[in-house]
Amino acid sequence: MKVMHKIPNHLRKSTIILSSILILAVLFIWGITGCEYKKCVERDTIVSFFASVSPGSKETTFGAAMIGIQQATSEELNNLLRPEGGKALIVTSITGYHITPTKKIPFSIVDLIGLSKKGSTRGWGNGGLSIAGPQTTQVNYRPGIVVTLMSGESLCIASFIQSNEKARVGVHGYLVDRP
Repeated sequence: MKVMHKIPNHLRKSTIILSSILILAVLFIWGITGCEYKKCVERDTIVSFFASVSPGSKETTFGAAMIGIQQATSEELNNLLRPEGGKALIVTSITGYHITPTKKIPFSIVDLIGLSKKGSTRGWGNGGLSIAGPQTTQVNYRPGIVVTLMSGESLCIASFIQSNEKARVGVHGYLVDRP
């Protein structure tokens, strides 16, 4: 025996109207509390740069450093991220690959760190990126790694001694006011 529940016609219109009002109310409340217009990233705050690092080395000079649509030097980027510059870099992804592998099994461990003039390093809680073989490795960070430099520090992409191949590492993110 099959039981069917049928909504009477006089209640059907009321149900549709009430559910429509409820949906509109939920969207309105969500729009006020959870959706901020300012959350989009401005075009001129987007940052990307790359470096090619050999095993056991640290690279502080970046190729094609871009802030927005303007090319920038490594020093300009560093100056923005120091306390005097007033900016922080939110890193959203780091990508790495081997440019022209020469080893049978190429392997690299790389990391984005801060490097002082005396050679000490400091990280921001992200681990190293492991690149194995010929494929590209990418790590996405959400909401992102907050990168700030202390006075005298520079951004650095390091390749650790476990690496056996030269790697190209790209960093992508955007600038915000320093917290």
